[in-house]
Amino acid sequence: MPRTRAFTDNPSAADLDALTRYVEQQQIRPVLSEVLAMHEVVRAHELVERGGIRGRLILDLSKA
Repeated sequence: MPRTRAFTDNPSAADLDALTRYVEQQQIRPVLSEVLAMHEVVRAHELVERGGIRGRLILDLSKA
């Protein structure tokens, strides 16, 4: 497996299959910075605008 591979915001079915396979085989793992409740959306925007976040911010809609 190559060290890096780009995925677009409009991936093909083949790209999604490859990504699923990599995750299932634990060849890659998503990097999450923080999981926030929906009512913390303003804080999420502030964090993104400030920059320096390592990983993705997740808005948990079940915690609205």
